Amino acid sequence: MTIPPQDPGSSETINALREHLQLLMRRLGRLENHQDEAGESITTSHAEALMVLLGFHVQGKKPTLSDMVEHLRIDKSNVTRLCQRMKTDGYIHIERDPDDRRAKRITLSSEGLELAEHVNAQSLTRFSTFLETFSEEERTNLLGCMGMLNTRLEEMFELTG
Repeated sequence: MTIPPQDPGSSETINALREHLQLLMRRLGRLENHQDEAGESITTSHAEALMVLLGFHVQGKKPTLSDMVEHLRIDKSNVTRLCQRMKTDGYIHIERDPDDRRAKRITLSSEGLELAEHVNAQSLTRFSTFLETFSEEERTNLLGCMGMLNTRLEEMFELTG
């Protein structure tokens, strides 16, 4: 693909950005192919939730459903359904907060902790292997651009609600 004109409003630039991002999303989806220890596929949403919960576990915290909404960036009804499936599968426990009976706290079960650690290790290995293909300067530029892209997208969505 050629580098488009620098005019951010040109249809060539807009189409090039869209094509690059769509291709990137498809390829990243392949990087995020998660499996349990038996080699069975795990959905990306389950894997992401497990890794978020692992982060809270390491910090000694028990997140609420609202914390999960904030970290996963999906709406509360989807987080609730996801957590119910994970509870049914035996990966998490959901308990009422003793200090705020309206809130529900989520913790990893021992099986969930084991799976979360496995999924996290797989993910770290894949991303490490990917980053090794870049020079140090390229990694610095890549991470800077990715940070800027995420910041701009966040700002855009804050402005549009």
